This record gives sequence, structure tokens and C-alpha cells, in this order.
Amino acid sequence: MAIISLYGDRNYGNKLQNYAVQQFFRSFGFDTVLAKTPYAYTKDIGGMCRRLAAAMLNYRKHLTRVVFGKTPAAPQELEKRERAFRDFTSKHIVETDAVVDKYNVKRRLDGYDYYVFGSDQVWNTMYVGADPLFYGGFCEPRRRLSMAASFGYTVDNNRYASKMASLLRDMRLITVRENTAREYVKALCGRESEVLLDPTLLIEERDWEAVEEPPSFALPARYVFTYFLGQVSPERRAHLEAFAAERGCELISMNDKRFEELYALGPAQFVYLIHHATYVLTDSFHGTAFSVIFRKNVSVLKKAGSEDYMLDRLVTLLGTLKLSACLTDDTSLTGETVDYTAAEEVLSEERDKARRVFETVFREDGLCG
Repeated sequence: MAIISLYGDRNYGNKLQNYAVQQFFRSFGFDTVLAKTPYAYTKDIGGMCRRLAAAMLNYRKHLTRVVFGKTPAAPQELEKRERAFRDFTSKHIVETDAVVDKYNVKRRLDGYDYYVFGSDQVWNTMYVGADPLFYGGFCEPRRRLSMAASFGYTVDNNRYASKMASLLRDMRLITVRENTAREYVKALCGRESEVLLDPTLLIEERDWEAVEEPPSFALPARYVFTYFLGQVSPERRAHLEAFAAERGCELISMNDKRFEELYALGPAQFVYLIHHATYVLTDSFHGTAFSVIFRKNVSVLKKAGSEDYMLDRLVTLLGTLKLSACLTDDTSLTGETVDYTAAEEVLSEERDKARRVFETVFREDGLCG
């Protein structure tokens, strides 16, 4: 089985969902390989031009963020983080030796039973346009399966809509990650799709314990783990620091360039720090997902400067798991214990549903007992 997704060495959620998709399908007995794709999070000129063009045509206000990313970290910090990511990949993910693109995919990924597209924002046109590489345009329709794929956002004037519709219409199985993605697929091509949880939630807690690693430096006995993708204003930081101090905890801020040691940590340490935190405060989908996996006391805050549509996947996730009360704002942080009783029941049901969806395909083809 070949997995085609966004690829890179900077984003925790991206790399951890790569691992989760691999483990999910290995549990059915498949050998898997992750394709190195040349788009998001890479430095190639072609990828930058595609993101630039898509941003200009689809969403000008996000032009700077999409093309150049957030304010870049100092090269030394970023280099350390990328080394940690590569170390995680070499230990835990089977990937292609070379970059796979639409021109060489038939040669480099020939002969697999299935081609899985996802998860993550694998259909975000600001990253990939409507490149058939990410929809299976290079292989037989019966071999094309999407895994909790996301568009990232949807727009009415999407210039790629016609091509996307054609590619989606021919796919054997479509599963998506958000409710809005399901509606968008229906609007684009008339196809029904299943909403599945992000793959990081579809594998067991023990799978994550097997790959987590503590950082090389000592951690406080009690700490509040914070992970924010949006800018943290002085006002928000004051709320976070007060929250930690009131509970006798130290504040550990990951993804903050002011703390080089923390910024440079890899995916294995990201998982460890959430697992062993006293509290988690985040605006991140995967910060939330791993808090759920390890049943942490978590408060989910809106990403600073984001539009409401960017909350959809968090709202979908928390609503599905009956954890909507975890969504709050800076001034309403309480640190109350999160009751995961209902969430664990739903999580078990959602994992069973995801397995049934793919088992149906594999049974039809005689590849699942």
C-alpha cells in the first residue's frame, strides 16, 4: 500500500499523522510506504510557485502565510528541529528513497494494491492545486482510497473545482476529516463520503507510548504544556502564566522561538510532553488530539487572528467526542478536570467505524479475512 500525503520535516501534526496512517493500515496486514511529495513544507521553487499562484487566485489574505509560512525561525533552531524530525522518520516510518511527483509516480510507485490519499490537508489547493498525484489520477479508480482527507478550507470561486470534481468522482472510497469537507465533496461531484477521526486518534494509546521519547533536559514535576500555532499576545501570555502559577506548575511553551531547546524538539518529544503534562493549553488540532489520546485536562483556545472556518475541524472533533466544553477563551480558563467517560466510548465506536469502512473494500477484493 502506498500512502500519498503532505510531506515535511517541520510540522508535528503532519509527521504524526503520517505515522498514524501507516500504523492503521499495517494493522490490516499491509506493508506500507509513504511517498516523499515535493509540495507543502518544502523549499523547492516549483512548490513555492504553486502555492503562490493558488494563494493569489483563491485566498489573497493568506498569501504571506501560505508562501513563506509563519515568521521563520532562526536557521539554527529550524535545523535542529528538522534533524529531530528526520530522526523520528528514520526510526518509525517507511518512506520512498526519492521524491515522488506526478511525472515519476507510475515508475516509483508501481504495483501497489491500493493508493491512500491523506490524511492532513492533502486537498488544500493552496498547497497542491489540483495535482492528480494527490487524487490518484495516475492509477486505476478501484485502487484509490482517501483517508480522512481535508481541503483545509473551501471557497466558492475555486478555479480548480472542475478538475477536483472529476478526480473525486472516480475515487473508490472517499473519507474526509471534517463535516465541511463532506459537504464540499457532495457539492463538487455529488459523491457521499464518510467523516472519520484524524488518524492520530484511530490508533491505540500504546502505539504512541511506543514512539514517545523524553527530551534530553530535565522536566519540572508539574508543568502546563502550551502549544500555540497562532501568535501569543502579551495579554494571552499573561493569562497562561497566571494559570500555571495558580496551580503550582511551570509553563512549558513549545513552538515558541524564544525557547530554543523546546522549539527544536521532534515529534517523539511532542508526544511525550503532552502525555506527561499536568494541564494542556492549545489552539492546535493535534495538540487537542493528543490530549484526548492521553486523557489530559485540556483547554482549547481559538487561534489568534484566525477565521471561524479554521475552527471547524476542532469543533467537529470536540463535538463528536462530546468534549465541546473544552473549547474556551483566555479569560475563562478554569483547569477543571475533563471527564473522558463519554469521549472514550465514542472514540472506541469511531475506531470501529473507521475499520469497518476500509474492511468493506478489502473484503470485496479478498484482501481481508
